[in-house]
Amino acid sequence: MEIYLVRHTTPDVPHGVCYGRQDVGLADSFEREANAVLDKLLQFTVAGRDPNSAGPSFEVTQVFCSPLHRCERLARSLTATAPRIEQRLVEMDFGRWEMQRWDQIPPEQLAAWERDPVHFAPPGGETAAQMAHRARSFADELGRFGEASRLLVVSHGGPIHMLVAALLDAPLHVAVRLHVDYASVTRIDIVGGKAKLIYLNR
Repeated sequence: MEIYLVRHTTPDVPHGVCYGRQDVGLADSFEREANAVLDKLLQFTVAGRDPNSAGPSFEVTQVFCSPLHRCERLARSLTATAPRIEQRLVEMDFGRWEMQRWDQIPPEQLAAWERDPVHFAPPGGETAAQMAHRARSFADELGRFGEASRLLVVSHGGPIHMLVAALLDAPLHVAVRLHVDYASVTRIDIVGGKAKLIYLNR
């Protein structure tokens, strides 16, 4: 089984703002970034892009995406397979921090988060451990697809960290230290029930 974890493209949000699971718009660079993602994905198909086709051509068994627009739009641009909206793939809920500048969040709250990034919850939000629980629930269900399957998952930085941890059975204190860029691709293969990280943040 091939699992491709793709982070959405650059959002239209001022630098330094915590936007979390807000359904924000996308930057004008969307088309360029989406094409770059598609090119990365097509490196792993035999036929590659069909020059006679105006649409996307990455063939997959199933596509899953977060319900937020920035993920669904990218998912629909990468393949002709209709995406399955999956609530468990939404970004972490940052509660009252959302749409606030990071430098305007009370420093004592940020310090508490830094001390315990797994179990601290922003006021009114969720913990990374809670996000990991829903990500693991989703990852566990992927086992119903056969090993010949190719799955595409379009989500956010936080859930991708937790999916990597769930699939590789890695601890959460490692997962919260991962970094994935906008429009990046992470690939994990599962063969004989064993998961292998092929690449991260490509």
